[in-house]
Amino acid sequence: MQIGEQSWESAQRDNTSALWKRMVDGVRSGEDSAIAEFHQTYGSGVAVLLRRRLGPVAGERLAKEVLAGALDAIRRGTIREPRDMVRFLNRVLDLHADAAPSEPLLGANDRARIHVKAARVRAVLAGFSVRERELLGRYYGQGADPRTFGVPEAEWEELHGRFLAALKREQAPRPLRHNPPSALARGATA
Repeated sequence: MQIGEQSWESAQRDNTSALWKRMVDGVRSGEDSAIAEFHQTYGSGVAVLLRRRLGPVAGERLAKEVLAGALDAIRRGTIREPRDMVRFLNRVLDLHADAAPSEPLLGANDRARIHVKAARVRAVLAGFSVRERELLGRYYGQGADPRTFGVPEAEWEELHGRFLAALKREQAPRPLRHNPPSALARGATA
C-alpha cells in the first residue's frame, strides 16, 4: 500500500465517522433531515438483510419496526457508533431467526418448535436472579448496550457467558426415554 492510498483510506474513514456523528447528533436533537438521512442510508439495506434472513413477508414487516427501534436506541444513546448499529441488527436477527409464529410460511411443527424454544429460554432464565434477568432482557429484548448497564464489563461478560452456557445445555438434545419392555414384549410366555 502506498502513502497516497493510505491517506485516501484514512480520509474515507474520517469522512464516514463525521457523517455518522452528524447524523446521530441530528437524530438526537430531533432534526427531520437527520431522520430522513438515517432512513435513506440504512432503510434499504436493513430491509434486504431482513428479507434474506427472515423471508419476504416477515422481513418487509419488520424492517420499519427495526428502523424505528434503532432511532429510539440512538436517542437513548445505546447506539453511538456504526458498530453499535451492527450489534443492534444482529440481536434483532437472533431474536427473530425462527420467525414469528404468525408467519404464514410456518407449519404446525415450526410453531411447536418455537414454543418449545421459548419455554426452554424461560426455564433457563428462571435460574437467574431478578437483576440478572433484567440485564439479559435489556440486552436481548431492548437491544441495550451493556456499557450502559452500570455493571463492570467483567461481571457482564461472566453473566452473559453463564446465560449462553445454560441455554446451550438446555437446548442440547435430550436422550430418549423408554419404558423397559414388558415380559410379553420380550417374548416370555405365561
